[in-house]
Formats: sequence, structure tokens, C-alpha cells
Amino acid sequence: MSYQVIARKYRPQRFEEVVGQDHVIRTLVNAIKQNRIAHAYLFCGPRGTGKTTIARIFAKCLNCTNGPRVDFDDNDPICREIAEGRSLDVLEIDGASNRGIDEVRQLRETVKYTPASSRYKIFIIDEVHMLTREAFNALLKTLEEPPPHVKFMFATTEPEKIPPTILSRCQRFDLRRIPDALIAKHLKWICEKENVQIEEAALFAIARLAEGCMRDAQSALDQLISFCGNKIDESQVLTMFGLPKFEQIYELAKAILTGDKFTILQIIDQLAEYGKDYTKTLTELVRVFRNLLIFSTHGAKTDLIDAPESELAKLGELASKTDSHTLIEIMEILVHGESTLKDSPSKRIILELLLLKAVQRREALNIDTVIQHLIKVRDSLTGLGAEGQNQLSASSPGTQNPSLDKTKELLQKNLPPIKDPPPFDIPNNTTTSKVTSSADLNELWQRVLTDISQESPFTASFLSRTKLQSVANGRIKIGYSTSDQDLLPAIDNKRTQELLQKALEKAGIHVRRIDFVGLSNGNPQEEQSVPSAPVPSPKATFLNDPLIQHALEVFRAQIVQAPTTQSHLTSLDGGNNSP
Repeated sequence: MSYQVIARKYRPQRFEEVVGQDHVIRTLVNAIKQNRIAHAYLFCGPRGTGKTTIARIFAKCLNCTNGPRVDFDDNDPICREIAEGRSLDVLEIDGASNRGIDEVRQLRETVKYTPASSRYKIFIIDEVHMLTREAFNALLKTLEEPPPHVKFMFATTEPEKIPPTILSRCQRFDLRRIPDALIAKHLKWICEKENVQIEEAALFAIARLAEGCMRDAQSALDQLISFCGNKIDESQVLTMFGLPKFEQIYELAKAILTGDKFTILQIIDQLAEYGKDYTKTLTELVRVFRNLLIFSTHGAKTDLIDAPESELAKLGELASKTDSHTLIEIMEILVHGESTLKDSPSKRIILELLLLKAVQRREALNIDTVIQHLIKVRDSLTGLGAEGQNQLSASSPGTQNPSLDKTKELLQKNLPPIKDPPPFDIPNNTTTSKVTSSADLNELWQRVLTDISQESPFTASFLSRTKLQSVANGRIKIGYSTSDQDLLPAIDNKRTQELLQKALEKAGIHVRRIDFVGLSNGNPQEEQSVPSAPVPSPKATFLNDPLIQHALEVFRAQIVQAPTTQSHLTSLDGGNNSP
């Protein structure tokens, strides 16, 4: 007798032998017991989950002797004919090779004839979505009102390709991917029947490889028995199919959570040395992070964790060192990168980039945390009152505010440091003499802007749109374009004056007075006097708000649009008129 592969040898012959589709089996069994048998059924689901198998068993139940009945006799001649594929009344049709209108017309003619020896004439059409539009249209009337002796059973992996007019005439059953634990359990039963010794870890490795497909798992087991003989361990499974060890995946996950970039690159190099599949490596890593996420939110006592007992202790240890937000951020990077990795010719480089990006995402500051701390800063400023806020906004750089310092330290911990500029040499007599050279003025101004940017990039960005006009006898003139008139409230204030004075004196310039002069086409006009205590406009109030300045300084941002009316300012402030 010729050899029969495991997938065919152990194909379920009764409903109770079907694995992982209890919701479908229960409905069909109840329909038979209650005599509520429809004329058309559609079985949808991924490959290898039991669509055609369930259709065949259902056909046995309907056509068996003294049927319909669930507890049919396996030795019943009609059931044996159906199981062996030689029944004249149960016709299996391949939708991919019989997809045209001519084949459907022939089927419509066959429908008219009564069964040869059974109760029903049953048509099982596999991959029914492959039928053409014309074939589906030709089938509509027959499918809606078939003769009483006819039953249709369709199977497909792509139900979205079936016209709605066909779907509405069928009872639809969606089969699910089979969980790894059930696949491993069924494979263990098969190994006992075949007298094969296999490790539990090897069973779960095969189940993970199959990705919910029982037929793929059975085919892999068949191949392993041929390769290993009657004793199979995990290392042989990993070697044959290019899967990484769980320890390697665990170490990768741990390195991502701890930010150990060198270990990540080292493990990927080991995987490359032993020829491991990068795509499967990423799939396994996503599975581990999913288990960690479930572990961190629900604990180990849940059926949602798809892992053997041997892995649970390590997962629990790793989950205790992180939080769900971090895990979600990392999983988002890895899941989005799976499709890129599959289609890329440079899989190693893509995998390294994905994992290093996951480390960066882990280290990134949560925007919710930023908002919470900014709210706390705002609350602390609101509690100071108007006078205290003005003093705070005009305070010297050395003034300490614990709330601001804490927020600044938190937000700036990952910002790159600003390098000190090269020293600027100024003649000893500069403090009393007049600086008139345009080159000297430009060089001095660049040095001043660099110094200010170290304390307030926000202020430096505004001052970069101005120009140092003259330095003479302690009087400093700074020109701004008349087209930037709205810029004046943001730069001509006490805070900016103190930053300028500090930077100029650091450069060796004695400062007695700083004036801002309007420029037209690069030429100074008459000096525009600015009131010493102007009534601030809503826009100026917004720009001078210490919270706004602090946020822009930390994020190194610029304001694209600011409120121009008091109503706008109030709406931005949530109805609170305080800064």
C-alpha cells in the first residue's frame, strides 16, 4: 500500500475530530438535530483550517443511512464512498478550473436529476470565488430555488470576491485560525499514533511556524519525521525551518526595552551567521511583545497568552520591568515594519533599522506626559498672580523655578547639546571706542545670537531677523525691518534686554542702553520711540506668555500663527484670561 501523508491520513472524519472550529460545528450539529437544514452553505477562512473537511463531514451526516444524523456509522457504504471521493451524489468541483459559464450551465442541467442512491445530491465547490461574474449570474436562480433534493456547499479563502447576490443566498460560516496550543496538542496526538517522541518546545515551534494552519503544521511534522526519525527536539525544528530560538527572541526584546543597541546588533549578527529567517524573526518578536502586553495588563492567568509554560516565567520577569504604553509604542513600529521587511531585498538592514527605531520610540517622551507637565507649569504660573507672572517672565536667566526646572529637565533630557562657538576676539579698547566696521558688527552679532541661543533659542530665533546697526559709547542700536513691526513686542522687552546685555558684556561690550530702530530697505529711519510701559496687544500677551516661551524654547519651535484678538486669546486659553 502506498504511503499516505499525515495531512490526509489524519484528516477528520467526524465533527468531534475537527480542531478549533467549535462555533461552526455546534451550529451544524444543532441544524441537523432540529431539521433546519438550509439549501446553501458558505465556509470561509484561511487555508488549512477545515473548510472542505467540514463540508465533507456535513455531506456524510445528510446522506448517511437513516440520516440526516450526526452519529453516523463510519463503515456505512455511503459514508465510505464520500470519504474516498467516489460518491455519485456528492460532487466536489474545483472552482479554479471550472469557473466559466459553460461549466455552470452543465451544473444546472445536472441539478435536475435525482440522487442515485442517497437522500441529497450535494455540490461542494472549492475556491468558489474563482468563478467568473457570468458564471455567478448563471448560478443565481438555481442557488436561490434549487430542487428539494439539492444542497450547495461552497468553500473560499476570499469571501470578499464573491458577489453580494450569492452571499445573501447562503448561510455563511467564518472559520478561524487555529490557536497554537490546539495545533500543538493535535500534533502531539498524531506523534503518539506514529510512535514519534517530540519535545513540547518543538511542538510549539511547529505551531508558530504554521500560523494557525493545521495542514501546514501536519506537513511540517511529516517533513521533520523524514529528517529526524522517531525523535524530534526543538533545535532540529529551528534548524530545518530557519526559526530563531526563544532565548534569542527574549534577549532581543530585553535589549529593546533596556535600550541596549549593541546587543541588538550582536544578536542579529548571530542570526545571520546561522542563516535564520529575518521575517520569521520579526514575526516571533511581535508575538513576544504581544504576550508581554497581555501579561502586563492581565497577568499570566489568561488564555490570551499564546506561549508554553516554559516561557511564562521569563515573560513575567520582563513584563514587570515595563509598562503597556511602552509596549504599544514598540509594537506599532514592529508591526508596521513587517510588510516592509517582506518586500525588501536588504532584510538584515531593514530589521536592524526597525529594532533601533523601536529603541528610539521607547526612549521618546510620551506626549501625554508633556501635556501633563505643561498643565502643571501653567497652574503654578496661574497661582502666582499677574504681578508674579510679570516678574517671572522678566526674571534673569539665573532665577530658579522648581516647576519650570523640573519640566525643562524632563523635556530636554534627549535634546542634543549645543556646542560652544569659537571664541570671538575683541580689541581691548572696544568697550570705550566705537565699532564701525560692518564685518566686525556682523561677527559680533553672530556671537551674541549664539550665546543667547544657549539660554533661549526662542528669543534667538526672533533676534536673528534683526541686525546690529551700531555700538558706540555704551549705546547699542539694533535694526529691524518695518515689515516685521509685529515682531517688536516679542523682542523689545525686559527679558530680551537682559539676555542681550549679558551676551554683549560677555563679548566685552559695555552696555548702557539698547534701542530698536526701524529699517526701510536696509536704511535706518527716524528712531521709533517705544513706550516704556505699552499696553500689550493680545498677540504680544500670547508671545510673552512665559509658558509659551518656555514650550517654544524646549521644542526649538517657531510660532506660525498667533491670536490677534482678545476673543482668540480667550478661546485658546479655554476661557481663562490669565496667561
